[in-house]
Amino acid sequence: MRTLTFFIFLSTGLAIQAQSVDQLINKNLEAMGGLPRLMYTDNITFIGSVTIRQGNNSREFIFSQVMTKEGKMLFQLMNKLGSVVNMQGFDGVNAWVGTKAQSVLMKGDARLDFIHNAFLTRFIERDKYAQGVKFGSRNELETELIMTDLLDRKTTLTLDNSTGQIIKETYRDLQGNFHVIRNSDFKSFDGLILPKRTRASQLPRCEGCSDEEKKSKIVNMSYVVDNVIVNASGIDPKMFERPGG
Repeated sequence: MRTLTFFIFLSTGLAIQAQSVDQLINKNLEAMGGLPRLMYTDNITFIGSVTIRQGNNSREFIFSQVMTKEGKMLFQLMNKLGSVVNMQGFDGVNAWVGTKAQSVLMKGDARLDFIHNAFLTRFIERDKYAQGVKFGSRNELETELIMTDLLDRKTTLTLDNSTGQIIKETYRDLQGNFHVIRNSDFKSFDGLILPKRTRASQLPRCEGCSDEEKKSKIVNMSYVVDNVIVNASGIDPKMFERPGG
């Protein structure tokens, strides 16, 4: 039995080595529902719950996020009573953060980090979002792809070899914060295969901080998607504009 197991892993490893970057990217596009389905998607809305933890504090919220192919985005965080406690948006020109009553424009590196996020997959516009894609580490279960985006930020994506799905993403934003995003429990939503669960961790830049201080500043966000609406009608462009702007 041990000999057979070794042979299976060896065969899998040889297959991984034979795959090219383009083949892995195509496999990922197919795993998400196929390029035609992705290209047909003009907007997408995520609705679910999120638990945010920092240090010893933990809070639960409801969230919704609307994204368009043109790059516009509106994220809303609500308490259990349905009251909006935080909003973030991008109207195609300006990025902002705040509430329905008041908001402020994001500036400098924070704004650039905000507006250059890919819509559904960076692989559709590789020249913009996934430049210089190359292999990182590889084993029988996972393969890393390393790339840079339009802002020359280095990003590492980890793909599941069996499914082609992106199960992990790491990058450092322009402000020096390190981000780790883990995806799991992939489900079909109207023809798109997307993660139902995402855990995003932000390790803030903290020069001169002690280990205890660094640990207390780490923010972990655990998202559970309950519903996804694809190509919703009646998306009003004004919803992405800054409140009070």
